[in-house]
Amino acid sequence: MESLFWLAGTLAAHAIWSVSDGSPLVPMIGHDLRDGKQHMMRLLGDNLEDGVALGRQRLETNEDDAARAVLVFDAFFTDDKGETEAVMLDGRDYDHGGNFALAVPYRNASTPEGFAVRPPKFLSFSGGETELEPLAEVFFQGVDAHTEAAQAWHRYWSPNE
Repeated sequence: MESLFWLAGTLAAHAIWSVSDGSPLVPMIGHDLRDGKQHMMRLLGDNLEDGVALGRQRLETNEDDAARAVLVFDAFFTDDKGETEAVMLDGRDYDHGGNFALAVPYRNASTPEGFAVRPPKFLSFSGGETELEPLAEVFFQGVDAHTEAAQAWHRYWSPNE
């Protein structure tokens, strides 16, 4: 499961970097293939929803025969602070049977206050006997591994939002 959360962190950092200037996020899916290679694909369709639907289908069928995969897309998210935009991550560990859903809420760059990244929120987690807290640490190691994107993540980090 650690490899899945590391992959998710790198993809989350890339997505936050992409939306930090107010640009829309094109849905994408990242894979760790069984031969050790990594692959990321942008999911284009007639609209962003088509891209998300294609990504969900690819997660379910695992047509790439990946060891693990993470779908990343933009959506609205509601928590105790209200509705906000969020980078959503849906991860699957095909080899170990685990999965998760995670939201990284953010304040859009077009707001008067400007862009901000809020702490991730786990929406679901199924990892057998695996503890979530150490995996969250691995997620942030993945964020930091994407050096250029991590700079944007840390510049706009607002944990008290």
